[in-house]
Amino acid sequence: MKTFISSISRKEFPISEQVNGKTISKSIFDVILKEHLGFSKKNVISTSELAVYRQKYLAALQAPVIMMSQNRQGEKDRERAKQDDMVNLKAELEIRTLHEKVDHLIIHQQQELLNMQQVQVEMLEDILKQIDKKSLLAR
Repeated sequence: MKTFISSISRKEFPISEQVNGKTISKSIFDVILKEHLGFSKKNVISTSELAVYRQKYLAALQAPVIMMSQNRQGEKDRERAKQDDMVNLKAELEIRTLHEKVDHLIIHQQQELLNMQQVQVEMLEDILKQIDKKSLLAR
């Protein structure tokens, strides 16, 4: 099984869990940079490590919203508007997460296609060698 070393924890993970820094959204990338100043778009982390930073990002967003809701409990109209905003924010965050997952899947799919193409090229080279041998023997 192919593995990689995470740029964050220096632990080994299966290659299927690899996430390139360039595929991480800016907001989550900034959260990672707060803890790991040397992290760059060229580095890689695991999906489980990325999930931790997503949770930190969401917690950072939720904390101010919770404080606002405690301060404005008496104002029903504002509370309803705030709830609508939170639903929209959560939907936006879910869409971003889905985009990241789709991007991650596309990258892995492209790599698999390249691997399959390499195997096909090798097979064609073997066939051509066999044809050349047969033509030499036929002479």
